[in-house]
Amino acid sequence: MASRSPEFHGGTPSKTSQFKRANTVSSSQPLKHKDKTIAKDTRERFQCLDLEVLLSEFKTVAHEKESDGEGGDDDDDDDASSVAVAEDDRVQWLRDVGLSSLVEIYTKGDVISDEHIQRATRGFMPTQVNSVRTRVRALNKTVGASAAGGSDGSHSASADNCTASKKSPSKLQQISEESGDSKEDSVKRLGALADSESEDFPTSFDDLSVDDQKQVQHLHLVHLTTLLESKKLFKNGKKSKKAKGAKGSSSTFGCNLETLVARDMRTNRSKMTDCNVPIIMSSIIDFLSRRGLHEEGIFRKAGSSARIKALRERIESLGGIIDFEAEKSRPHDVAALLKQFLRDTPEPLLTSRYLETFYITESLNDSTQQLEALQMLAVLLPPVHRACLRVLLRFLALVAANDGKNKMGIANLAVVFAPSLFYIRGHKGQKMLKEVELQVHTAATLRRLLDNQHLLFHIPPYIMAQLRYVREQQRDGRKASNAKDVKKLIRKRRGSESDASGGCGILPPGNHIAPSVKIALRLPAGSTREVEVTEVSTAESVLRSIGASSSDHYLLEKGGNIGSRRLHPRTRVFAVLKVNPDATLVVCK
Repeated sequence: MASRSPEFHGGTPSKTSQFKRANTVSSSQPLKHKDKTIAKDTRERFQCLDLEVLLSEFKTVAHEKESDGEGGDDDDDDDASSVAVAEDDRVQWLRDVGLSSLVEIYTKGDVISDEHIQRATRGFMPTQVNSVRTRVRALNKTVGASAAGGSDGSHSASADNCTASKKSPSKLQQISEESGDSKEDSVKRLGALADSESEDFPTSFDDLSVDDQKQVQHLHLVHLTTLLESKKLFKNGKKSKKAKGAKGSSSTFGCNLETLVARDMRTNRSKMTDCNVPIIMSSIIDFLSRRGLHEEGIFRKAGSSARIKALRERIESLGGIIDFEAEKSRPHDVAALLKQFLRDTPEPLLTSRYLETFYITESLNDSTQQLEALQMLAVLLPPVHRACLRVLLRFLALVAANDGKNKMGIANLAVVFAPSLFYIRGHKGQKMLKEVELQVHTAATLRRLLDNQHLLFHIPPYIMAQLRYVREQQRDGRKASNAKDVKKLIRKRRGSESDASGGCGILPPGNHIAPSVKIALRLPAGSTREVEVTEVSTAESVLRSIGASSSDHYLLEKGGNIGSRRLHPRTRVFAVLKVNPDATLVVCK
């Protein structure tokens, strides 16, 4: 599913500009706005963002793109306040959320029924199912249209089948009732999973198995779509045009991140500190981490244009492998190269598909929803882009931690870095942000990413609970529960201690865990070892009890209602056993 890229407009404000700065105000002070037509929350953001610097950064980027001869014929009717999805992307969206079974029905020329939807969306919330139904209805209409000319109109009647279940129970519901799984049991299990996940240490996306990662991405995309549609921030539109690559014989700057990683893996794998991050990016960040953290105005003060150009040419001639110390490079010059490197990639770091959605999260009124939306977007990025974003944010957070000396706190970094991450190519390099309000959004989004970089790649507890529930349904061969039952999972909070009696309200009868219990650990050699755990036992303490260090060993939760999950050292083992009593704990190196 490709989203339409927003068009950015930049440049210095005209004489008729709504903005006015007092002569005594320096560029280091924030720009203030009193125009009542601008939303109050947007005006408040002006208090903490230096828009003059932001506009200057965008103007610089536009000038560089114009000098490079980049341009485009993007349409002028983009709505940058909403996510645009082309009409013909419904099929791709269904594939992306893991509903290929529905696509197969459609591609055969058959109508997708409500029973098909319910079977495919087991574990989905009602609003998530509605997002699927909306697209299915549109696809079913095309099936009916292709059958136009038929005499009985059966296709047209079937196209509305996805609303029939509201009038009478489907076979799927009848099968579920005959299976003996009552709604009460289903809701209890869903609530138990939600409660247990809230007790557990947050799960990092990279700690899940590949299959579980795919399922989480499916759940993230459908949840994010549902959230944005509920706020009217998601709509159908035109596809973005394919980004053009750099001209000339560039071997590093202007190359796709995946291309650089693949080349480095082939030719210089031993020099890669992260198998998903290009060597040049790692080299820049490593150098700046050692030499640039205390440089005042790092990323804000410009280096020498001549030196930067010469250094860039040197990097190109060396195929992206360079020793900045040996070259006697200056931190401000290398800092400028990092920004150039990120904005010169044909495919943006945040990807053309999700770039607009990233800053649209600022339009969500709830800060919790904003963070969760960013968490979902970060996980949806391709592996290389996700790894590069993680490394970049971690480094910028380190820069901000030294703001006492470099004067570059998170707010300042967000202002000077936003144009390099959110720039979209347009006609003669001038189509940038349409409004100053969106300029504020991009900087505010980057600031939120930096503020929460340590949480960004964690999976929200309710998504983990949904993942486990879906896995249980798939494992046991049960049919989908009513979507409203899943909704109760999301809303449910920790119950009282009395509710937790008789199996802790989490495990089914017969699987109650006492205050201490002996469990079998599977060791690396294949043997097993029995250890005793209590409610306060963590993965780290369990490893210590068998003489293993958490620095070179870890516990793996395997099987049951999950493929596999690497446990954080502070994860409480009891919480794992409660949420997944059928799991095997494996000691790994």
